Amino acid sequence: MLAWVRRFVAGAPRRRARRLERDARTVVEMAAQTYRAPSTREIASRAAEAIAGTDAVGADPDARERWHQRLRALHSEARRSQDQIGLSALTLAIIDLQARALGEDGRGAREVIGTFLEAPPDQ
Repeated sequence: MLAWVRRFVAGAPRRRARRLERDARTVVEMAAQTYRAPSTREIASRAAEAIAGTDAVGADPDARERWHQRLRALHSEARRSQDQIGLSALTLAIIDLQARALGEDGRGAREVIGTFLEAPPDQ
């Protein structure tokens, strides 16, 4: 029984990484299907700004946690105000921040987001 628990806990970061990658793909696909090119570019721009804020925070765990809380508060505000573009952008930024915390396991989600930021889909 204990060996099973150890294997389960050891696999948790990989499962979380797969979920983050799947979530990132879903947000990107929904944005591509739902919005026209100017809106997808705005989502990419706003997500890039939030991700740049993550870069500015650095590696300090306390500062990253405060930044994560700030992104979550902005996400809640966007949801309340029904700002779908902001909501999509902040969702991608939060996924990126969580993927960074996973290190190498989170690379897949970060690649999906990075590809979207470099070349938002045109409709």
